[in-house]
Amino acid sequence: MVFKRFLIGTLCASFIAAGCGPLPDLSDLFGNFGGDNGDIHNGDDTDNTDDDGVGDDDDNVGPPVPDDDSFNLSGALIRSSALQSAQLVPSEDFLVVAQNATTGELYYGEVDVNGEWLIEVPRDEYQGGFSVTILDGNAQPAGPVLFSTTEGGQGNTVFELEKSVDLGTIEVPDDPTQAGINIGDDGDFETSSIVSGIVTRLDINGVPVGVPGLGKGDDAQNTGSNDAHAFDRDEDGLIDAFDADNDGDGVVDEFEAGGDAGGLPTQGDIRANFFMNLKIGEQDANTYYNGTQADIDAALPDDTVITFEVDQLPGAGRNVLAVALYPKTAPSYIADATIAKSSGGGVTQAQWSSVGYVFEQAGPTNWEAFVTPKGLIEAGDTFTVEVFFDDGTTQLFSRMINFVFKNIPELVNVGTPVSMNAFSGAQPIQFDGTTDLAMEFAPPIDELNNKLTGLDYRFEVFFYDGNGQQIQNIDGNATWPGPITGWRSDVRSFDVSKDDLVLSVDDTYTIVLPAEIFADQVTQNGGNVVNVASYKIDIASQSNGNNAAIMLQFEKL
Repeated sequence: MVFKRFLIGTLCASFIAAGCGPLPDLSDLFGNFGGDNGDIHNGDDTDNTDDDGVGDDDDNVGPPVPDDDSFNLSGALIRSSALQSAQLVPSEDFLVVAQNATTGELYYGEVDVNGEWLIEVPRDEYQGGFSVTILDGNAQPAGPVLFSTTEGGQGNTVFELEKSVDLGTIEVPDDPTQAGINIGDDGDFETSSIVSGIVTRLDINGVPVGVPGLGKGDDAQNTGSNDAHAFDRDEDGLIDAFDADNDGDGVVDEFEAGGDAGGLPTQGDIRANFFMNLKIGEQDANTYYNGTQADIDAALPDDTVITFEVDQLPGAGRNVLAVALYPKTAPSYIADATIAKSSGGGVTQAQWSSVGYVFEQAGPTNWEAFVTPKGLIEAGDTFTVEVFFDDGTTQLFSRMINFVFKNIPELVNVGTPVSMNAFSGAQPIQFDGTTDLAMEFAPPIDELNNKLTGLDYRFEVFFYDGNGQQIQNIDGNATWPGPITGWRSDVRSFDVSKDDLVLSVDDTYTIVLPAEIFADQVTQNGGNVVNVASYKIDIASQSNGNNAAIMLQFEKL
């Protein structure tokens, strides 16, 4: 299998280069990555295969027989539009995710060519109730499986798993916003196992209210909160891993106070986070300021970067050996995506698929991948990564992209606090260096064309000499010996909290950068003094790592 060979080769090289000595025997660790027969590992470190050679996926005789330490959760999926021909969902399209409503542990089942899926749940994990979510062929949450519905506009999505259960043939609507995903009637599910105290709010179509907007929007909001079952606090039907607004307060998770990213793994060993950056240089500003939507859409696949981070937490009981994306259940554009790779000559781009979708090790306990999608990211896109540990276990983690930057902060007017002129797009921007610099700008927009007003801002300033070269190694204390309110001379940035920004009636912000920032001379480490000829300012909106920014050139009159 090509994927395994790349992963093992990359790991061997990085392991030895790190001075860790001979590489341990990895045959057990990587022998079933992704499953030779299309299986997928579960949160309990199993791979949906039995040991008796009977009824496995290779011969399609039937589902594996669970051992004494686990229960089987199984079923089949079909599309509603294909009911007449009984065409089953193909294996490459869907993923079934079961979550323990108490522990938060996630378990995964890949759908095979016959539309069948199976998840093994360890017997010591079954208590606490389970929900089942379907990820569709676009790697987006189609919604939870409903085990019952009531006339009062509520449904049940949680049941007690006390033995192996077949959920039957589940119909997945072509448009999950128009019909709910209901349990099949040909399985052996018992309604007595439904946890009646946990409910999901449904709309008039019988769809959980969170599904149409990925948990965002007025319909998904909820003033109450089911804190006893934090897997779905707002009772909108979406588990937190696939809910853009976990608590239903109308604020996307990344913009919550404290930076709640939402859906992060609850396991004690690992923290996983995925987010996006849209950082535009001054040479491309015109596309985003004056281009058509078609122009912007054509630029976004190359300008957007998805950042994947996996950190091993202090006190972890096992060490991470490698991390890789699980590509079968990722958006289709991932096949063309590139990854930034460090090398002796700097950073280069490589086809991510050509290196087995492996992450790079950024530190002793940190793994990351900076990925250019080469396709348009959509809110709801869900990525699953597999983490390999030194004790031979593996674990999967999924994370949904809650919102997407569709543009950058847009400079509208620039000048002094008492006199600003419209920004035409021409650079460098001339400004009066004897007084403070005022900038009025509109916040970036998301996939729904909403202005993203829950972001902090950083204005990073870069200094250039008369030859157009950036001045390096600036001594902040020597250049700015006195304090400047809001200015961090060590990193040369002016930071503004979202709490200190006031949105105008025109949906813009105005900030003022003190004139003292724009020194005519800077002192480098070692005492060398350099004259400054021009400046660049990076206007960046930020939250929980997500970053939309535009770099613009400035020059004093």
